[in-house]
Amino acid sequence: MQSTTLSLSLLAGAALAAVPPEQAAQLGKTLTPLGAEQAGNADGSIPAWTGGLDANSGKQNAQGFLDDPFANEQPLFTISAQNAEQYKDKLSPGQLAMLKRYPDSYRLPVYPSHRSVALPDSVYAAVRSNAQNTQLVAGGNGLTNFQTAYPFPIPQNGQEVVWN
Repeated sequence: MQSTTLSLSLLAGAALAAVPPEQAAQLGKTLTPLGAEQAGNADGSIPAWTGGLDANSGKQNAQGFLDDPFANEQPLFTISAQNAEQYKDKLSPGQLAMLKRYPDSYRLPVYPSHRSVALPDSVYAAVRSNAQNTQLVAGGNGLTNFQTAYPFPIPQNGQEVVWN
């Protein structure tokens, strides 16, 4: 009886540890290759993910770093003490306190949102494999069949979120 119970509990854990192929197929379609929602939000303040920046998006500076590809952008608007009430639902208590305490100097310039991350195809392939193969072991204290990047791009429980 104990061996049957143990076998069933192990099978149940394995079934929850990896997603079926149909669900993993959403990576790169309705989900980004890393598992985020690909669509933007309804008001357009968060754009849809469209593949990230190209490898040639920024010029390399003298120190070897890429320049800011958004350096020429201007703020859409600026939040100040004078208009804070209009944006109150979008501000943290700390931001509201700073605007109140420093009404003449504290400002929040608001720029367009970008979803510009892009990783090599080899990472995306590893994440797809992880979605279907990575499993928690020892009560969530380890992983098996894990390659690289995110072990659970479509997490099924809190432990998988923590491992990500």
